[in-house]
Amino acid sequence: MPRSTQRRRPLAAAAILTTSAVALAGCSLFGAPADQGPGATGEVTLAIVPDPSGASALYRSQMDRCEAENPGLTVTIVENPADQQLNAIELMFQQGDGPDVFQAQGQAALDRFYTKGWVASLSDYADEEFTSRFPEGSITDPERSGLYRDGDLVSVPLTWGGWSYVSLLVYNKDVLAASGFDEAPETWGELDEIARKVTADNGGSVYGFAPTAGTASAINWMLGTGAPATLSTNGVNLQTGEADVSNPNFVALVDMLTAMQADGVLEPGWESWDGTKAFQEMAAGRLAMYSTAPWHVAQIRALNPDLNLGIVAPPVPDGGREAYNAQLSSFAPHWSMSSETENPDAAWQVLECLASEEFQGEYYDTFGTLTAIESAWRDKLTDDQSTIVSIAEDTVRFAPNPALLSEGGAAIFNALAGQTGLNPVAAAANAIIQNQPFGPIAADLDAQIDAAIDAVPGASRDDITFADWDPLSDWDGE
Repeated sequence: MPRSTQRRRPLAAAAILTTSAVALAGCSLFGAPADQGPGATGEVTLAIVPDPSGASALYRSQMDRCEAENPGLTVTIVENPADQQLNAIELMFQQGDGPDVFQAQGQAALDRFYTKGWVASLSDYADEEFTSRFPEGSITDPERSGLYRDGDLVSVPLTWGGWSYVSLLVYNKDVLAASGFDEAPETWGELDEIARKVTADNGGSVYGFAPTAGTASAINWMLGTGAPATLSTNGVNLQTGEADVSNPNFVALVDMLTAMQADGVLEPGWESWDGTKAFQEMAAGRLAMYSTAPWHVAQIRALNPDLNLGIVAPPVPDGGREAYNAQLSSFAPHWSMSSETENPDAAWQVLECLASEEFQGEYYDTFGTLTAIESAWRDKLTDDQSTIVSIAEDTVRFAPNPALLSEGGAAIFNALAGQTGLNPVAAAANAIIQNQPFGPIAADLDAQIDAAIDAVPGASRDDITFADWDPLSDWDGE
């Protein structure tokens, strides 16, 4: 059998994003159901991000397995760095060389390609056997799954639903104990107190806290305890349908981090950190605490297995919890098929392999990531992973997702996502770095976001307002 290749594609000149939105037709792309069993043949290009470390080898070995099970199938893997991936894939499509299967991770990434007509429907391929691999109903409900657009299945998931929405506080137990703290902080005020004490006690060799990355992504992980869903994403309060960046808890959190920055409590240089630096600093013993996504835990363990690592839920506002982290869909989108592929049956076969228990089990074993197919990991959880699952079950609740519930909601959210100047966390990061009070900045941003919402044609505030939803409870869909 011919050996498929793996190549790394450099990013060419930055692609210019078009503002036109060409929605893919709601009808199935392929018509009659296609052959869904082994035997699909042809050449398929798979575009991935080679992260975490070791992903390149995993994908190659798993695609070798897929080829062996489907003689005549050849898979070429194209790699793009995480920070260049979406632009690179878009440029490939613009040049008429789009990948057959590609990684579009998250709702915004999927929408970016779907609205340009580059994403194929998978509905005729995803039969009962395929959908049964996932928890009952999780992949078949267009209003909950997060994988549908215009009634068609257009994405296949990789990670467990809670994995994309749970947030953690990781900390060095020995460092905290040396400064007199036997427990992790439970409130924002306690976090501030402990971080200051640790920094002072260690004279510059260990710092108490960091905002996780230069984007101040700690705000995303921490604000979910104090404000309704999507506030850190696009500034919208789903209870009122109005911009609420000036929410008192949002302002209090940012102002606390700003004061910590001004007083030298935050680890210097965090402003230029990428998504990997925080776990490297934690593993090296230079950082005492930070708030993060769960995949960092396995990375810390791999770098320093002997670290006395603590894993807890993020602290809550000093006045008490006002929200739970909001799960906006059953799954985050991950892989999609190109609508321009010349070999859709073979492309689906690759998606079948990516959504197999074999692949997702190997992904779990390699990276410690809880995958969408729960049978791949439920019986072999480590202590760390059991802790993460428990935290997710305790601190994550379903919330309404306007982008999945109405065309108007999707239009508003897409419009806000398309205006980078309206990103609340980016504005917060700048305030922290520039030592500026966040209140006036937040109020100005609220006015801009509200104006942008009102300018979206064919949409209304009703599309993004859920007055009866309680951020401390699961949304029941009403």
